[in-house]
Amino acid sequence: MHLIVYNAIRLMTLDAAQDTGVTPRCISFKASTQALRQWEPQLCREGLAARDARRLIASPHRAMADAALPDRSGRREPRCIKRYPKPYALLTQRRYA
Repeated sequence: MHLIVYNAIRLMTLDAAQDTGVTPRCISFKASTQALRQWEPQLCREGLAARDARRLIASPHRAMADAALPDRSGRREPRCIKRYPKPYALLTQRRYA
């Protein structure tokens, strides 16, 4: 279920990127989920006509594109393995010789 929702949100961000001319990688996933949660009551209300629904869907698209991420070129943050201090010496040779 989580993957379906994730892919649906990514599809909406792709649509928002195409509508506004922003690259899809610049649209924040977190901002997209927040925009959807904000607009959910209006989109799910009873008696909403199809024409009005299409008009309302443009609002979350604009909100998603407005929260575009800044360019972060040259950013490199490699992962590192931390060695936590332990009261034992490191095993540097075989246990049984």
